[in-house]
Amino acid sequence: MNGNRVPDPSSPAGSGAPVGYISETVAWYQDLRKPEWKPPDLAFPLMWTAVYAMAATAMGISITRARSPGTRLLLTALAGAGAALNVAWAVQFFGLRQPDRALTTSRMLVASVIARMIAVLPYSVRASVLLIPYLAMSLLGSRLNDAIVRMNPAGGRFPGRRGSSPVASAA
Repeated sequence: MNGNRVPDPSSPAGSGAPVGYISETVAWYQDLRKPEWKPPDLAFPLMWTAVYAMAATAMGISITRARSPGTRLLLTALAGAGAALNVAWAVQFFGLRQPDRALTTSRMLVASVIARMIAVLPYSVRASVLLIPYLAMSLLGSRLNDAIVRMNPAGGRFPGRRGSSPVASAA
């Protein structure tokens, strides 16, 4: 592994590549300075699992109660946008090791959750309430992302950063 990309799975090192890549990413994350109020790492998969289950329930309730195909499409699109932003954040933060760029995505995720809460409200107060933990976790994640950016090297240069950055290039 050269540190810039994931090895080709067909190469001799390929079968161990995912483990090596994950180990390298975990080591990179562990080396970042983080605020003392950060929840334990194990808390995140547990909390996000519950949040996604509640978000899926909210989606089911609101889609069932929305009568027009256009409204159902809008609600589905908002849920899809949230899912896409979650994936984009993980790729930016962990995959590309660009917490500064991921911060923008995390703020977009917060806005998308608020938009979704407002959009489902006419169909179900319960569905909107079920999205409150999603908003809370998104806000926590955004705040933690912001703290990591502030506590680590300025100018968008993070140890082991992958990909190009106009911020880093201009420095």
